[in-house]
Amino acid sequence: MAGAFRSMTLTAAIFAATTAASQAVTINSGASRPDGGVAIALDPDVFVASGGPGSGGSVIGDPTDVSTKNTRSPRPYGRFDPLGGFWVDSNDNPSVVWNLASEQPIKSVTFALTDAFDQKRSRDLGESFFNLTVDDATWSIDTRDENGTLNWIEVLFDEPTDSASLLFETRLNDGWGVSQAKVAPVPVPPALLLIGSGLALLGFARRRRKDRPAA
Repeated sequence: MAGAFRSMTLTAAIFAATTAASQAVTINSGASRPDGGVAIALDPDVFVASGGPGSGGSVIGDPTDVSTKNTRSPRPYGRFDPLGGFWVDSNDNPSVVWNLASEQPIKSVTFALTDAFDQKRSRDLGESFFNLTVDDATWSIDTRDENGTLNWIEVLFDEPTDSASLLFETRLNDGWGVSQAKVAPVPVPPALLLIGSGLALLGFARRRRKDRPAA
């Protein structure tokens, strides 16, 4: 068992070394959902809001935190899940960080973004805006959209990663929703699987020799 464990550890270390590089990110948007990926559950606990509290009519629960809503929630104000499920709502907070973590390295994350930057200029709060920033990349909405606009967002990582922080920024009381998240896991390269298998066989052979009684 110890030999097999060492081989698995070494294989994991080699794979980790292939992912430990400076990260470059590309953010794309479109009207249709990107293909591929594995659906992940959206946990509101990994979304951290700040700069509030939100005080718009869509706010429910704690106004300093995000909330979860579905088609039966009151006052969605343009936010929705395009596939009819639930979404994480910014609760009108101006800054939200989505701390994404994965047990397996991923190469992309996709999700639906609804109702971002649809508020008019406010005498008290000024012009609105919307920025999504991930590492060195920023995607922005340059002009005000209509209420309930849907953008499918795709965040591509230059190198596989098991964690990422997505920063959403807008004006206070210009809320938005996120739903239908998917990630694209990176499979372990076949060469590393072969290395791991070979090391496991070596460990097994050594144990057999060690356990063989002396002549």
